[in-house]
Amino acid sequence: MRWVLLLVCLLGWHSQAWAQSPPACVPQRQQVNVLGTNGGDIPIGATAQAVLATSTVRCQAMLKNNGTAPMRCKPTAQGAPTATNGLLFQAGDQLIMTTAGREAWNCIRTTGVSTTATTIEELP
Repeated sequence: MRWVLLLVCLLGWHSQAWAQSPPACVPQRQQVNVLGTNGGDIPIGATAQAVLATSTVRCQAMLKNNGTAPMRCKPTAQGAPTATNGLLFQAGDQLIMTTAGREAWNCIRTTGVSTTATTIEELP
């Protein structure tokens, strides 16, 4: 009986140790428009423009169309966005990404009118 009780206790302790989640990414500081000139809004024109760089530590990122014209954006691993290919952002639209958003992103305008993007990155 003691051996059974000991085995049950060991298995219970061992399964709890394996079931623990990895530590959460806890943001400690923010960076705004890292790829913008002097931290300014990022101009989005007729060619793909980098808006977020790859990060191995970013907890969260926000990408927003801060202008008046639509734009399309994609992670660079999926290729360059085009006027008809990529996630569509109308004026004022934003995307909030958790740690899955650690990839680099590019954006392009979808009409003949340029727009601007704003990014905020939360870092540990």
